[in-house]
This record gives sequence, structure tokens and C-alpha cells, in this order.
Amino acid sequence: MSDTLTETTSPYKNGPYVVFSDSSTFDGADDCYPSPVFQDALVSADVIVFCPSNPFLSVDPILAIPTVRELIKGFMGIRVAVSPIVGGQAIKGPAAKMLEELGHDVSALGVARWYRDLCDLFVIDTKDSELVADIDSLGMKAYVTDTVMVDENDKIKLAEYVLNICKLERGK
Repeated sequence: MSDTLTETTSPYKNGPYVVFSDSSTFDGADDCYPSPVFQDALVSADVIVFCPSNPFLSVDPILAIPTVRELIKGFMGIRVAVSPIVGGQAIKGPAAKMLEELGHDVSALGVARWYRDLCDLFVIDTKDSELVADIDSLGMKAYVTDTVMVDENDKIKLAEYVLNICKLERGK
């Protein structure tokens, strides 16, 4: 995303572990700029896909780069995210624990709230289908499918699903 090194810091430490908080920062991010390839992609792409990643560890550092959040907010194509939370549990890693510790709802809805101004479409797992109306009320369109990827075939099916809903939305 950038050719400049940044470091994630937090005012809270628990032994050798960093505890993330709303006051965690990305030191050096203010001095970064989007790489030319990334910036061109944000302007010329048809779709932005936020894969089912931890929003705090994977997405926040990118959004901390000046102009990136604004470029995504103003993106003219389709913006879609896939929830990393299924049935109140993280698919992988500490996303659920971090959502809880930072005061967010530990659910696909909690993640959708976090993506509210960055996404048009939000993909959730079939286990969370009862959240569709709540996610739609945030101004996003919720889509439901199997999002847990155990093998290569699952990854392909999810990627094809995301591309198909983007084609469907573009055709409207």
C-alpha cells in the first residue's frame, strides 16, 4: 500500500503483548503516501474487496495512510467486505477478542458497523443470516453465503460469489 515503513504502537502493554485500543497509532503513517500502483488502483478499479481480515490489524494500518480513507470513501466503483466473524467467532486470529476489548459487538454486525462508511456491500456467513436487516439498515446491502474457507475450492467459491454479486449490483 505504501513504500514507507510504519510501526503500530499502543499505550497499553501486557508483558510482551501489545494491547490494542482506540488510541493505538501507526507511527510513521502521517509521513507515508500511497504507492503509485495502489493509488492508481484506487482510482481506476471497478471493485474494492476487503477480504475477511481483522479490521484493526489488517485494514486500519492501510487506512491510516493519508488520503487512503478518503479515496476509498469517494471510490466510484463497488466496495465490498467479507466479515471475518462467523457466529460470533473469528474465522482466524484475534479479531473477536479485539472487537470485544475495544467495545464493539462481536458479530458480523459489529464488523459491518466498523465498515459503515467504506462499503456498499457486506458479505456474511449463512450462520449470521438473521443479521441481514440490521446490516441493511446501516446503508449497506448484506449478502449471505458460506464464507468459511477450509480448502482451495471454498476459496474459489467465495471469490466467485463476491465477483458475481458485484456484477449483479453493477447491472442495476
